[in-house]
Amino acid sequence: MRAEASRLALTALAVFATFAGFVGRAAGAPTLGGDTTLHMPNSLVEVRVHTPWPSAVKGWVPIYVELANLGASRRNIRVDAHNSGWNSSVQIATGATLDPGERAHLELCAPAVGQWQDTYRVFARVSGDDALQIDSECGTLGTPNAYHPVLVVGATPPTSGALLTWSAEISSIAINSRTHGSTSTPVNDDIPFGFATWDDLPANAAAYTSLDLVVVDATSGLPPTERLEPMLSWVRGGGTLMITGPNALELAQQAPSIAPWLEARFAADFNDTRGWGMGLGRVFVASMTWPPQHATLAREGQAPLDLDLEQSLVRALCYAGGRFSTVPSQHGERVAGSQPEIPGLGAIPHRVFAALLILFAIVIGPINFYVIKRTKRPVLLLVSIPAIALVTSIALLAYGVFFQGLDIKTGSNSMAMLDQRTHRAASVEKRLIFAGSAPSHGLQPALGTAVHGSGPFNDSNKRTYSITLDGGLQLEGEFLPTRSTTSHVLTNEQAERARVDVARAGESYAITNNLGVALELFVLRDASGAYFELASTLQAGAQAELAALDAVNGRTRGLDLLRHPFAATVAVAENHPDAELAPACYAARIASNAFGDACGLELNEMVGVHHLWGVLALDDEVWR
Repeated sequence: MRAEASRLALTALAVFATFAGFVGRAAGAPTLGGDTTLHMPNSLVEVRVHTPWPSAVKGWVPIYVELANLGASRRNIRVDAHNSGWNSSVQIATGATLDPGERAHLELCAPAVGQWQDTYRVFARVSGDDALQIDSECGTLGTPNAYHPVLVVGATPPTSGALLTWSAEISSIAINSRTHGSTSTPVNDDIPFGFATWDDLPANAAAYTSLDLVVVDATSGLPPTERLEPMLSWVRGGGTLMITGPNALELAQQAPSIAPWLEARFAADFNDTRGWGMGLGRVFVASMTWPPQHATLAREGQAPLDLDLEQSLVRALCYAGGRFSTVPSQHGERVAGSQPEIPGLGAIPHRVFAALLILFAIVIGPINFYVIKRTKRPVLLLVSIPAIALVTSIALLAYGVFFQGLDIKTGSNSMAMLDQRTHRAASVEKRLIFAGSAPSHGLQPALGTAVHGSGPFNDSNKRTYSITLDGGLQLEGEFLPTRSTTSHVLTNEQAERARVDVARAGESYAITNNLGVALELFVLRDASGAYFELASTLQAGAQAELAALDAVNGRTRGLDLLRHPFAATVAVAENHPDAELAPACYAARIASNAFGDACGLELNEMVGVHHLWGVLALDDEVWR
């Protein structure tokens, strides 16, 4: 009886909690987009699915699944997320085992890859008991290439309807023809907003790659370090961050991961907005309070419009949307023109192919019939025709294996950043990959590595992608098809101990290559602004003395190594007439991308171009 009473009490508590949540939402309490909580009555398991991300995104997005076992028995819960668009299908699988009273927080980093409106459906199942389905409002919407999604991060959620108001006030064009109130004029909506509190920030930096901009409202301070670091990892890999608040600059200068980039040599103001280069990305600071007072309210005489902050935001968005970005799925293909090629995988010439077809038809037809007729046993045609077809198929397969091989061939272009002050490295790489025989585990990227499919995700053929989170991330299915070329753009940021050691050598400098790969080209600018270059290729572990360069040639050669499709003129002010390599930095071309992620594969790089921007300490004794 006690067990039954306990079960009834827990059931009542769960129902009450669900009802209370419903009443709170109905009363207009602020909620995040795509926030749903459901209860399994038999197993007494509560499931909440939500995401703070904007609804119109394309790339990787976080879906949070919160599980609570309110029953008296241990529960094994499987969680599956499905997304099916007109040209793609994604399946994500994970789960958790919960003891009575235990809770679990699952973070699903999911790709929104469809061309039109797609949402994820999350299925939760308890072994031998309940099952439920929740539609999560995250994914692509309309024509995603026209959107500039923005995530605002703050300590306290905004009031109900604020996100739509921000979008309408700051957007410049109307995409979905949504109207408001009695007016028939479409509301501008090309800048969709999401809002995340500190607790809703993802642990996986890849989740940020679907955003054009993150705005951190620092009125109440910056997020805790463990929540802030994945965001900053994304920025160093090419993202764009804006910090707002009366003490925004002071807080940024006190943050250990941000302060090293606020040096004058990295200054990259955009019009009147203060900004700095931060790895391959940018950080802006606007010392005003978020949110801006809206034009609608100002026109009604309720509050003044904060034009400075609104214009700063728009300018930052223009920068994020107009430059080459590590978000390849936004605004078309931003890395167009940098597509590598793998030699030896070209199609058979049309004339040769036609000749082979004619030869096959002659062998299986006239020659085959002539030989069988000589034997006076026409029944042999039932054997000879399949045999000839089988031998031809085996020969073609052998040809492909012999000339294309069974290994995994790649052709890639990459741009990497190595900060030797903080021992961090970031890389963005466009990789064309051909798997003669794809491994069963597919791709196994490290935490924080984002794999964007710039080819298969966007064609008209239906493709299936599978993601398994149990025991580590695995990307299977069309992420790595067998004997078919596919194009990936990979972004990653990681701790790194490799370095180029610089030592004074009279009036010049000597370097030791401790990168693990050969240095093919190398230009150094010291703290005083003087330029030096490497005379010839320097193998890993070797030393060489640099030769002095005059200012004109040094500036030209340094910029040539930085003007890479992925570089976005890193370390220099974009389109500035005096743009040049920052002091105490180097630019290089290396033999291979030593800072990329092979995703658990043994890669055979056939061709590649790899650039590197290195950052040294400005106050190092070597410059004295």
